[in-house]
Amino acid sequence: MRTFQSLLLSLCLIALPFAAGFTDINTGQKSNNHVLSRPAVDGRQGGEDIPTAWVIPIMPFSDTGATCDNLDDYDEACPYTDSDSPDVVYAWTPTYDGAYSIDLWGSTYDTKVYIYDAAMNVVACNDDYYSDYTSLIDYVMLCSGDTYFIVIDGYSGDCGEYVLNINEFLLPPPVVLECPPGAIQEDEPPLADGYVDGFNGGCDSDPPVFQGLSPPPGHFNLDFCGKSGWYDADGTDRWDTDWYDVTAMGSEITWSVDVDQVSECMVVSMSDCSDVSVVQTMMVAPYFAETMVIATTPGELVHLLIKPSNPYPPPCFDDHEYDYVFSVDGLANPVATEPTSWGTLKMLYR
Repeated sequence: MRTFQSLLLSLCLIALPFAAGFTDINTGQKSNNHVLSRPAVDGRQGGEDIPTAWVIPIMPFSDTGATCDNLDDYDEACPYTDSDSPDVVYAWTPTYDGAYSIDLWGSTYDTKVYIYDAAMNVVACNDDYYSDYTSLIDYVMLCSGDTYFIVIDGYSGDCGEYVLNINEFLLPPPVVLECPPGAIQEDEPPLADGYVDGFNGGCDSDPPVFQGLSPPPGHFNLDFCGKSGWYDADGTDRWDTDWYDVTAMGSEITWSVDVDQVSECMVVSMSDCSDVSVVQTMMVAPYFAETMVIATTPGELVHLLIKPSNPYPPPCFDDHEYDYVFSVDGLANPVATEPTSWGTLKMLYR
């Protein structure tokens, strides 16, 4: 049976003083003199464990209940350990990728909340967000078609009445980048597990290899469309690094980049792959194209590098690759290419 707080009871709860208990800085544990101060039961039958989890029908979702008549089926450190509180479980399967908050504000005991995926991996976890020991998972990405289990738990055996509110954050639609007409195509082979980057991996390739770019005849700028991403190489997670060489016409060039996943764009200085340093860098996020002005000398060979900002794919990303588009202005024509006979040193951003 679900219990719904009356206005009078809510006002009484608001008037209750915050529980007196603090984290012990010597042990990393908090005191438990406040636990089991307001035990409550409600005869809940469903949601005892994951096989009987209460299925959430729609978002946003709100519910109330009590845990003292439930069993201690699960526990996670958030960050406190050795808890034996009873818990209840909810299940949610999103129909689209989204971000969520799971809020236990208004509960009457020292709560804890965590989320499992279908493989029982902890996706997110929180114990004490509010000063009265109630919990909030503020922002967590959950992926379309995957089932998640939300466990409402407690600290050190504490149990009582809980209030659960789950809300969605409105996410922008996915970025769809348009490749400009006449743009140069990267043409790197598709990323896949087991891939060996011998295309334009620069100093991350063996042997080193750079992709030289030059504008169309009679122009001083170029448009370019490429892909980067992630793959598994012999059991090791790798990200794709793309290295480009351009030649400056005068005292500066401008590099404008648009992406559909967060990327890091760098200008590097090098004599060979044993002597590489980053001169300039900019982070580029979806919906926010960025432009970098690079000081040059006429005829200077400039090394540009673009790669994912994170060594692992973002949540809900179910592909190996993402798109990026950039333009470079202030170029000489034609461009020299970089020799690829240097000794190999896997040393930059691996």
